[in-house]
Amino acid sequence: DDYSKGLVGTGPYILDSVDEEGNCELSRNEDYWQGRPAAAKVHTKADLSEDAVTLAMQSGELDWASVSDSDLKLFEGNDDYQILESNGRRVYYLYVNPNYTFTEDPAFREALTYAFNRQEIVDGVYAGHGSVTRSIFTEDSRFYTDEYLQPEYDAEKAKTLLAEAGYVDTDGDGFVEKDGTSVKLNITYYDKNGFKVLSEVLQAQLKAIGVDSEITVTDSIADTLMNGEYNLGTYGYNTETLGDCYNYLQPVFGTDATSNFTKFSNENVDSLLNELKVTADDDERAEIAQEMQQYLYAENDHIYLMHVLNYQVAKKGVKNLTAGFGGDQANNSILWKITKE
Repeated sequence: DDYSKGLVGTGPYILDSVDEEGNCELSRNEDYWQGRPAAAKVHTKADLSEDAVTLAMQSGELDWASVSDSDLKLFEGNDDYQILESNGRRVYYLYVNPNYTFTEDPAFREALTYAFNRQEIVDGVYAGHGSVTRSIFTEDSRFYTDEYLQPEYDAEKAKTLLAEAGYVDTDGDGFVEKDGTSVKLNITYYDKNGFKVLSEVLQAQLKAIGVDSEITVTDSIADTLMNGEYNLGTYGYNTETLGDCYNYLQPVFGTDATSNFTKFSNENVDSLLNELKVTADDDERAEIAQEMQQYLYAENDHIYLMHVLNYQVAKKGVKNLTAGFGGDQANNSILWKITKE
C-alpha cells in the first residue's frame, strides 16, 4: 500500500505518486547508474484516447506523445513541433489456417503468398507509415536474412498456381471453383490497428485473382483463431521484444505454443528454439534465427505484410529525446504505467 516502500527500481525516475486513473508523478533519480537524467520532474498521463492525446499535444498539456497516424498531419510542417520516426519492429501479418476448408490445400496457400500487394497496403491503408516486408524481421535486424524470404507480389503467378491446382471459374461469375464447389474464404480481424480497412483491401486483392471472401470481426482474436474457424486472420506482434527474437519465435512457432494458431510443428524449429534457450552469444542467436526461417516460411501458413513505423510528436523545445523513447527496444528509457491491485 505504500509506494515509497513497495517499489524497487534502477530507472532514471523515481515514482512519487500515482492517482486512481494511473497518472504518475516522478522525480529525477540523482543516483541513476547511466548518469543524471535531464528532466527534474516527469508527469505521465494514462488511458488517454487517441483524440485526447492529440488535443493535449495541441493545448500544450503534453510535451511528448505517440500520436495516431491519422493525426500526424496536424503536426507536420508546424515549427512548434518535431516528429520522431522509428521502426518499432512490430509486424502486421496473416495467419493462414492450414486446418480449415480451402486453405487446407498447400497449393492454395502457396498461391496466396503471391496475392497481396504489400506496397498498396502500406500506402492505401496506413498512409505510407510502414515498410513492406517479406520477412518476420526488418532489414536492419541482425535476425534478418535475404536468403529466406516470402515471394514478392505477383497476381498473375497467383492465378497460374490456382489454375494448375484446379481452381477455375467455370460459371463465369469471376470467382474460382474447385471440383464444382465455390471457393469462399473467411477473413477474420479484430478492430484495432486499421485491420478493418486492411481486411477490405485484402478482400479486394483476393477478388483480383478470382477468389471470393467474406469478412468477420471478433472481440477476441486469440480465441477466434484458437477455435480455428477462419482462413485468414489478421495479427500484429512485436518481433524483437527487448531486442531479441525468442519472444516472437517461440510463442508463434513452437509446437503447442500459446500463439501457434495454425498448429505449426517442425522438429527442426523446435530443436533450434531449444538452442535459443541456452545460447547467450548475440551472433550465435542471430545465426539460429536466420537458419530457422527456411522452415518457418515453407508451410505458407503465415504471410508477412509490413513493419509498423512509430511516430512520436514532441514540442519544439524538447531535446535529446529519441524516437524509441517509451518503447521496449534495447536500452531505451521506459516509463511504465503503475496501478494498484
